[in-house]
Order: sequence, then C-alpha cells, then structure tokens
Amino acid sequence: MLEWSNEFSVKNAYLDNQHKQLFQYVADAYNLTKNGVKNKESLLLLINKILEYSKEHFRDEESYMQRINYPLLKKHKESHQKMIATIHKIRANLGDSQKDSIEVYSFLKNWLLKHILQEDKKIEAYRSRLIDINEIPYTLEQQTQILAQTYNVQQEQQHIYICLCPLKEFEVCDTLHKSMQINQTLLRCKTCKQPLVFKDIKLDDEKHFDALAKKYFH
Repeated sequence: MLEWSNEFSVKNAYLDNQHKQLFQYVADAYNLTKNGVKNKESLLLLINKILEYSKEHFRDEESYMQRINYPLLKKHKESHQKMIATIHKIRANLGDSQKDSIEVYSFLKNWLLKHILQEDKKIEAYRSRLIDINEIPYTLEQQTQILAQTYNVQQEQQHIYICLCPLKEFEVCDTLHKSMQINQTLLRCKTCKQPLVFKDIKLDDEKHFDALAKKYFH
C-alpha cells in the first residue's frame, strides 16, 4: 500500500494537504477490499466523499496552475474531467459491493500513481524552473518504486542506460524504458545531473562515447 511521502510534495502546503486526504481515501478503499463491504451504502458513501473532495481539489489546483501560467493547464483540466466522469460512471453502475470496492480501489490507486505522483509533480517542477517539462520528477530509484506498486518490475527485462559519469550504468525496468522511449521523457543522474540515455550502441572505444555524448548532451 503506497503511503504519502514528502517526495510527493508539490511545494504548496494547501495542495499537499489535499493530496494527503486523497491518499487516505485510497487507503479507505483498500480497507474495504480487505475487510469486506457490509453493504452498498458504505461503498456509496466513500465514493460520494471522493467525488466531492476531488471536485474541490481540482478547482483549487486549476486555480493555482492558472496563477503560475502553467503551460499544460488545458491538458491537466481534461484529465480532471475524465477522472470525475469515471467516478460518476462507477457510482451509477454499483452492483456487487465487494467487486465494486475492488474496482474503486484499483481505479483510485492507478489514478493516484499516474496523476498525483506524475502529472502534479510537473507543476512543482515548472514553478521552480528546475527541470524540463518532459523530465520525470523523481530519481530512477523512486520512479521504479512507484511502478512496483502496479507492475512486477523485478521480473521484467532490464535495459542499460548511461549518463556522463565514467563507467556508470543504470538498469531500467522494461515498463519504465518503454514509457520513456514512447513519451520522450527523461530521468537525470543524481551525480552529474545529466539525462540518463538508453545505451543503444556499444561503448567499446572513446569515439563511440564521444558520438553518444554529442548526440544526447550537446
């Protein structure tokens, strides 16, 4: 069960507190799946709480993004609208309480991982102007830990990435590798602060290394 950590902070105390509450709602949904849903009303009550709180949070978050002229505001608002629509759909189709509680937990967990831990962190990154908008706002270790909540990353194929540190290599799980290649996102080395890049050619001599460095870092 993923718990709130300061690593997930967007450096806005008000929004952070709202995110903490959303983490708690995910925990509540998880407890329903483990302890069993006694009746439909208890699940409906939780869904209604999540729905109303999410609407309030999204309004506050969108207002904040507007104040800082966040360039991805439109896309972000669309993801909020989709989330609200999905919750409405789940609520309208409530049937078997135990089965539905699992669906609610699964949806909330996946949404939390993707939206709050990925998209919302970009807001803080943009505000501080510390990173490129396509940069994943976590270290390789942190991002792998987040993905491990959903995928069996330890059993996946590992891909070798490098930075500009001499003889340093990083193992990147297949799920993260594919996501980075498709979405053109990047991670940075904690030491040299340069992007990690996929080792798609053999670095068997200095000429090859210089070619790779020129391709990705210049």
